[in-house]
Amino acid sequence: MGVAGTDHAEFQRALRAGNWQSAFAAAHALPVVRLEDALELVLLGASQVDRERYERLAQRWLSRLLQERRLSLREVAWAVERLADVREGITDEAGPALRKYIAAGRSPD
Repeated sequence: MGVAGTDHAEFQRALRAGNWQSAFAAAHALPVVRLEDALELVLLGASQVDRERYERLAQRWLSRLLQERRLSLREVAWAVERLADVREGITDEAGPALRKYIAAGRSPD
């Protein structure tokens, strides 16, 4: 396993441990942070960082989503609502729904 693999394993361990600061630091050591991994940072940060920082994280992730995927306005609105739901703790389903959407690479509808 190369250095990048080791760094990614460290990142994954920090995520599993629920340690946002360690995961964030480990992500900076990665040559590329996949969209899925960036989402995990956002989801973990929802309960561990202040509202303003979460907003920036979520906006940055959404911006990246828009760059990497061709989305309809309905899909953009759906993603924004799920990100807001995650932060507000409105539902336990928002995070898994975002994960499923990213993994499938298609519309949530």
